[in-house]
Amino acid sequence: MKKRIFKGFWGAFVLLLISFLSSFIPLLRMYNRGFISMIIFTENVVAGDYQSSLNIHIIVMIIFLILEDYISIPDNAIRITKYESISKWWMKKIIHSLPFIIYVAFIHEAICIFFAGIFGNVSLALKHGFGYAILLQVIYISLYLLIVYMTKELLSIFIPKSLSLIITILIYCLAFFIIMYFIPSFSFLYYKSAMVRLICLDQLSLADTIVILFRDAGFAILLYNLYLIIRKKSDYFEK
Repeated sequence: MKKRIFKGFWGAFVLLLISFLSSFIPLLRMYNRGFISMIIFTENVVAGDYQSSLNIHIIVMIIFLILEDYISIPDNAIRITKYESISKWWMKKIIHSLPFIIYVAFIHEAICIFFAGIFGNVSLALKHGFGYAILLQVIYISLYLLIVYMTKELLSIFIPKSLSLIITILIYCLAFFIIMYFIPSFSFLYYKSAMVRLICLDQLSLADTIVILFRDAGFAILLYNLYLIIRKKSDYFEK
C-alpha cells in the first residue's frame, strides 16, 4: 500500500509538472528570442494557462481522481463495525483522502512558485498579490477536490466504484463546458475561481474570494451530510 501511495504522490507531481511545462516552454522560447518582455513573461507565468479555470477544474480534477482511486483504501478493507458507525467510517475515508487532496493543491501552486522564482520577476508578482493569491488558490483547489471526491463516493453507493470514477469525471467536465460555453451568465461560477490569475490582474477582490471559499465549504458540508443520509437509508433497506 505504501508503494502505491508513493507512486500516486509522485505521479501527481510529474503530471502537474508536465501540465505546467506544456504552456511554459513555448513562453520561455518567445522570451529568449525577445518577442515578449520580462513583465509580460512574468504575467503569463503567474497568471497564464496553468492558472486558468480550465486547468484547475478539468486537468487537476482528472489527475486527482485517477490517482486517488489508485491509492485509496479498498472498501472491503474498511469494516463499518470497526468504526462503530457509518459516520465514523465516512469520516475515516475523508481523513484518509485529505493528505492527497492538499498535496495536489499545494504542488499545483508550488510548481508555479518555483518557475516564477527562477525565471520571472518575483518582486513584481508579489506587488500584485501573488503571495496571498497562491494561498487562497491552494484552499480553493483543496475544497474543490474534496467536493469532487465526495461526489465520486456518493455515486459509488448506487454504481460500481470504477464506474463512479468515470461518471464523476464526465459530470464535472460536462458541467464546466456547458456553463462556460453555453450558459455564459453562470460562467462566474468557474471563472472567478481562478484566483491567482484574477487577483494578480486586479480583477478579483479579497471579499469575493472569501465568498467563493465559503460557498464551496458549504457545498462540501452539504455533500458530506447527503452521503450519510443516503448511505444510512441504503443500508437500512438492504437489511
